Amino acid sequence: MIFSNNNDRNKFWKNVFPAVLDPSHPRHDKALAVYDKKVNEFFNSPQSEAIQAYTAKADFDERFRNATSEPYTSSLDMGWVPLFDNISLMTDAPSQYFEIPTAGNALTISKTPEGFEPKVQSVSGDSTQVKYEKYVLNLGWTDEIIKFPTKWNLAANAMFKVRTSHFDKKADVHYGLIDAAAAIEVVATNFTAYDTVGSTTLEKDINTINQAVYESGALLRNKGYGAIENQTVYLVCNATLKSRILAALRQVHTDGNGLAKQVDYNVVPIFTYLSSLTATPANTAYARLVVPGHTLATSTLDELEKKTTDKNTSLTYIDTYYSYYGAGIGDTRQVRETRFA
Repeated sequence: MIFSNNNDRNKFWKNVFPAVLDPSHPRHDKALAVYDKKVNEFFNSPQSEAIQAYTAKADFDERFRNATSEPYTSSLDMGWVPLFDNISLMTDAPSQYFEIPTAGNALTISKTPEGFEPKVQSVSGDSTQVKYEKYVLNLGWTDEIIKFPTKWNLAANAMFKVRTSHFDKKADVHYGLIDAAAAIEVVATNFTAYDTVGSTTLEKDINTINQAVYESGALLRNKGYGAIENQTVYLVCNATLKSRILAALRQVHTDGNGLAKQVDYNVVPIFTYLSSLTATPANTAYARLVVPGHTLATSTLDELEKKTTDKNTSLTYIDTYYSYYGAGIGDTRQVRETRFA
C-alpha cells in the first residue's frame, strides 16, 4: 500500500479497513472506495513492479530452470538401463572411480580433450577402474523470456532440448560400449550369422535368435554367469528391425514339415535410433544380444546439476547443467553380434 506517513497507515488499518470488511458498516462504501484507491496506487508503483518481477522470476525458475523436475518419459531413450548394473557409491566423499570385475576383454569410456566426446578404451586385469566423466550443457535466458509469461513456451522447448540432449548423450555412451564389445567379439569369431535353413524370413529370424542365445550360453557356461538359457537376455536392435523382431518373438511359425517353431528363450527387444548401431547403414541389420548385469556396470554421481551465472550488463542468465557418470564392460563376451542379413 502507498501511504504518506506512518500515521496515515495506522489510521487506515484502525478505522478504514474494518469498515471494508463489514458490508453492514455505515461507512462501508466510503471505506471501500478508499481501499480501491490505495490498491490502484500500489499496483502502479515501483514497489509493485519489483514484486511482480520477482514473482515471475520465481515461477520461471521453479518451472523451467530445473532440468530434473520432470520425470523420465517415453520420449527419452532409456532402453540401455536394464543392461547395466547401477553402482551406487554410499559415501559422502565420492571417489573419482568405481571398479568392475573383468574377465577376458574389458572396456571403459573416456573423453578426448578436443571434442569432449566419449571414446572406448580396452583394459585388462581381474578388475578395472571406471572413471566418472563430466558432461556439460549451457543454456542462456534473456530477461525478456523470464519476465514475460507469453514467452515461456520458448523456455519449455529449450528445457526439453536440454533434457533430451543429456539423455541422448548418455544413451549413446552406453550403446557405444555395447557396440564396441560386439565388435571385439566379432574379431574373435564370436558372433551369430543369419540363418540359412528357414524357408521364410520369419522362420530364419526365429532360428537366428534361438541360435544366438544358445551360442551365448555355451560361450559363457561355467564362467560364473549362471544358466543363460534360463535368464532374461536383451536384443538391442536398430529400429528398422522392429517389425521383424517383434514378429519373431510373438509368433509361432509352422515349417514345411508341419513343425511349430518359436523363440524358445526369454528375449526382450530394445529398439533405438541412437549410437553407432545406426552409424553405418550396412550394420542396421546387425543386432546385439546382451547378457545383462554382472560385468556391465554404470554409475552416476551427479545428474543435470545446475550452476548459474548472471550477466548483469546484458540481463542474461547462463545456466550450466553438468553431470558426472561412467560406464564399463568387464567381459565383452556378454555381448554377441546377431546378424539378420
